[in-house]
Amino acid sequence: MSRLLVLCFVLTLSACVTKPPQSDESWRLIGKLSVRSESENLILGIDWRHTTDGNEIVLNGPLGLKVAEISTQGDKVLFNMGDQSYLLDEFEAPGISSNTQIRVPWLKLAGWVRSKSVAIIDEYPWRFEIIEMSAQGPVSMRLNHPELGFRLKVNRWDIQ
Repeated sequence: MSRLLVLCFVLTLSACVTKPPQSDESWRLIGKLSVRSESENLILGIDWRHTTDGNEIVLNGPLGLKVAEISTQGDKVLFNMGDQSYLLDEFEAPGISSNTQIRVPWLKLAGWVRSKSVAIIDEYPWRFEIIEMSAQGPVSMRLNHPELGFRLKVNRWDIQ
């Protein structure tokens, strides 16, 4: 139960305040996402589809069941966790009570994960690192914050 609560906490965090440049590249990645907080570690399946219109990220639990969906269109971010949904613009914080509100850079992530070289991007308080590259793009990445960390391992890229 506590793992689901941590996941809900992570997914209902607000978007960042700046918008990345739009890419004309459409792609899909399938892989694993590890989420680490001070008290929990989660491993989720991730299916991320990016187009020039936005992003759709589906997170699946251990049995392959969808536990959350994050989508972006323009400067809007929609978090859907089954019975709870939050629609935020890039300047809003979620309408939930929390001792800590961490601003996750959702609207920049698509550009970061398609970086063409091994890179480290520091955007305080976040640090994004590409650990390993393949011919199709990054296959191992980290996104760290003092209170929260993500590790993304790409099993398959589909580039259009």
